[in-house]
Amino acid sequence: MMQDMHVVWTPESVLTLKHVIFCLHTCTA
Repeated sequence: MMQDMHVVWTPESVLTLKHVIFCLHTCTA
């Protein structure tokens, strides 16, 4: 998974990242 740190930060990838963070916060709430 660490090799994916060179991912291109497109708006779509940013939205996906935000969605994942939101899910993590919701699950751990």
